[in-house]
Amino acid sequence: MAGYLLAAVLADARRRAEEMREAVAALQVTHEGRPLGPVRCSIGVAAFPDHGRTAVNLLQIGRAHV
Repeated sequence: MAGYLLAAVLADARRRAEEMREAVAALQVTHEGRPLGPVRCSIGVAAFPDHGRTAVNLLQIGRAHV
């Protein structure tokens, strides 16, 4: 899955990614009344034009930063 923060400063995008990671980690998922354990995610951040000049480049770099 890819997400986009248009017109975001790289530091703000990194901060937002960390906020999202923390929110996912705080989830308490249960199934049939039993906890499933910790939920985790990985998020990579890439910025135009620092990391690439096309959407494909940015997605590749973002995935590499996971």
